[in-house]
Amino acid sequence: MNRKFQKYYDEIIRPLKVTHRVGKDRIIMTINLQTKKNQLVAALIRQAEQGGAGVQHFLGFIYADGLCVPQDYPQARKWYEKAAAQGDAEAQSSLGELYANGHGVPQDYAKARQWWEKAAAQGYAEAQYELGYLYDRGWGVPQSDTKAAKWFKKAAVQGFAEAQHNLAIMYDKGDGVPQDNAQAEKWFEKAADQHFAKHQYNLGVSYEKGNHVPQDYAKAAKRFRKAAVQGDAAAQFSLGLLYYFGLGVPQSDTKARQLWEKAAAPGHTKAQFLLLAMGAERGYAPAQVILRELNETSKHGLELFEEGSLECPDAERMR
Repeated sequence: MNRKFQKYYDEIIRPLKVTHRVGKDRIIMTINLQTKKNQLVAALIRQAEQGGAGVQHFLGFIYADGLCVPQDYPQARKWYEKAAAQGDAEAQSSLGELYANGHGVPQDYAKARQWWEKAAAQGYAEAQYELGYLYDRGWGVPQSDTKAAKWFKKAAVQGFAEAQHNLAIMYDKGDGVPQDNAQAEKWFEKAADQHFAKHQYNLGVSYEKGNHVPQDYAKAAKRFRKAAVQGDAAAQFSLGLLYYFGLGVPQSDTKARQLWEKAAAPGHTKAQFLLLAMGAERGYAPAQVILRELNETSKHGLELFEEGSLECPDAERMR
């Protein structure tokens, strides 16, 4: 679910009386455990028809995401437009998304840009980010690293993590801004510090590989750990590798195994393979048989690391 509406949705569907503010509009409704979805939507429609932009935008979001109702982009557009006409920046940005993705309307980057510009002019960070992405990709506009960096920075200073991450890459490469390793590291850190697992993991990979920032296994471990505790299997796997090889952390087969078990549970193939390898290394016959079959028939073996986090510096140990 769109995170800016997660709280709204959770509060509205709770089986108790809710007094909630969406933008400038107050939603007051009593919902019990037996309330049907169509009754909830009907209540929202009644309030949206009174002209409140915040409720209109929320109703559009429900139709766009198919929450409580069948997904209906024309209805989403209808309510977004009503809110956008009142100057609601979030609704304007949502309309931009519809046009950019061709949801319920012909795909039209020019119209998407127009709506995002309206929202961005009000300081709405998500729209500023989207404009940066348009210029970065050259979708519906002449490609411009300078303009992309400008819009990413506007969103980044407001704390928009994706913009912070992209701005960091631009500083690292010198695209649209002067090349600046310190600025690149600063914005990578800001994005990761918001505790989104993917940003923590990505920064961990950067420190591990020395991509965009100086190689630092200790900092890589710190970021992998933050993502791992959020359940990110890739981070659990990578942190396990650092423990296995003693890179940036004290060497520990036990911690490596524990992390790989966590990563393997939801199906992380490389973690599953390494658990087999550890079992085979300890003389566990079934693991040795499976490992030998994988190497002989599927050519998994160390080839599993070709797209992984680390080149294996201790290849003999892994066999």
